[in-house]
Amino acid sequence: MMVAVWIVLALLVLWLFAGLVVFLLACRKTAPIPLDKPELVYARLGKTHADLVYNEGLAFLREHPAEELRMMREDGLTLRGRFVANPQNRGTVVMFHGWHGCAETDLSPVFRYYYSLGVNLLFVDQRGQNGSGGKFVTFGVKESRDAARWVEYHNRNLRRCPVILDGISMGASTVLMAMGLELPENVVGVIADSGFTSPAEIIAHVFRRVTHLPGWLVMGAVGLWCRVVGGFRVNHCTLETTKGSNLPLFLLHGLKDNFVPSAMSQAVYDAYRGEKEILLVEEAGHGMSYLVQPELCRARLRSFFDRVFGEWED
Repeated sequence: MMVAVWIVLALLVLWLFAGLVVFLLACRKTAPIPLDKPELVYARLGKTHADLVYNEGLAFLREHPAEELRMMREDGLTLRGRFVANPQNRGTVVMFHGWHGCAETDLSPVFRYYYSLGVNLLFVDQRGQNGSGGKFVTFGVKESRDAARWVEYHNRNLRRCPVILDGISMGASTVLMAMGLELPENVVGVIADSGFTSPAEIIAHVFRRVTHLPGWLVMGAVGLWCRVVGGFRVNHCTLETTKGSNLPLFLLHGLKDNFVPSAMSQAVYDAYRGEKEILLVEEAGHGMSYLVQPELCRARLRSFFDRVFGEWED
């Protein structure tokens, strides 16, 4: 009898430890991406993407220096943002990078194009990443609340104009989760590129892909650590958070995405009852749709901008 009890206790400890390891790998804050060390960025991103970062994104920021911003959240964290004002002031795109990324690597290829459309750029470091405070990433759950506060900050301190929320990868899930919140009325649309449906589903998917073991083996323990230490629930789902929204939604995903399955964006599209469109790019991997089909993506983005900005009345 005692042997059986000890075996059960040992298995429980092993289960909790495995969950802790996965939680820390997924959620713990990591070092900022060293943009001042091109060789490391090229090794991480690959030549094509890194060339765009340096030759397009960072070159644009040298021509249009960003204003550094700081915002204090109710939980005591200070979050970092950067703002590039456009004299046309047609609207502002508030941009959210992906998991363990930054705006300069994940989003900078579109900076110049967005600016050419007459919009201001507000891009932020999500909590627990880069220049923002916080020890843990929460896969869009707390970040979505930060997104709503960034719009309020924008309206109060920067410009009064229509706003689009735009995110890639985890940033896409951030803006999809924000759709379930009470957003300022000048938020006129949402762009979500390569987002996942919930923290639980993406963590389980990556665990299964890396270990070849079913995700359910550890997700109970991971969920426990996320709740107790990270302060968020892993079952927070974009299929639910978008239900009460009527914002125009543009979804983008590569069909060769091996990190976040394109089926997750398709599921959001199928469930959403508001104005919506989806662009699935045949040859694109994770977050690569704009790089694989730039002209197609630009045309669809321009059409979306024209529509949602044109419908806004102050």
